[in-house]
Amino acid sequence: MIRREDYVRELQQGILLIADHLARLKGEDAAVAFAGFPAEGDYADDQPEKVDLTQFGNGMPLLLMYDFAMGLCALEPSGDFEESALASFIDLVPRTNAYGEPAAWPEDPLTAQVLDMFRARQKLSDPNQRSTAVFSVRELALLADMREGAVRNALSAKELASHREDGKVVVNWAEAAAWLLKKRGFRPTPDTTSHYIEFETASSLTQLLAALAAFPGAEGNLPTEWLSGRWSGNLSEVQAVAHALRIDPEKLAIHMSRLWVREQQ
Repeated sequence: MIRREDYVRELQQGILLIADHLARLKGEDAAVAFAGFPAEGDYADDQPEKVDLTQFGNGMPLLLMYDFAMGLCALEPSGDFEESALASFIDLVPRTNAYGEPAAWPEDPLTAQVLDMFRARQKLSDPNQRSTAVFSVRELALLADMREGAVRNALSAKELASHREDGKVVVNWAEAAAWLLKKRGFRPTPDTTSHYIEFETASSLTQLLAALAAFPGAEGNLPTEWLSGRWSGNLSEVQAVAHALRIDPEKLAIHMSRLWVREQQ
């Protein structure tokens, strides 16, 4: 299983590589403004843990992608934004340092694995794709937390029926879903889509707070006044609740603030 701390460290390393190129192309000030701190030497060789991902506009979506991909929370109806954020990040990370030397960036980075797992989980969880979706050996291996060789062995042993599309061996949705449920390493996607829909469509602060209280993990993580349908406007509370419920803090803050202001008028 991909460990969260390893995924986060790779994101931080990617930020350092981008900052390394910025320092050479635009100067130290531009790199500091981007990374959030001056480097001790070259950014590419600095300590990844110095990078605070929460200070980046796409930091939270990048962190949420891990939870979505690993099945730790439901796939948000708006998950396409997080997918786009991670795909763009992967494309932006240089494969060399500012001097053209090979960077400490893996050939198959964890970020790419998380992105592929997220896309596979989307297909698996979408009822509208059940008649058309197919899964590659890599996707099945990621979802089942197995090596690709083990999946190929399952195909050879006829545990899975497969066919070819565009020259690649693939497995249809029904076969993949039934097989994955038998695998110890597979984590089914939590079905809390209805909670996200109620959250995003709430037309009053009372409705919104009630929707949040119904989320898995809400018990013990919501301020007492929220449970009574009230909010003082304290944005630090929003940040804490968003992290506990795995909701984008910015999205929650905007939605709550808009409804709160409307009720003050």
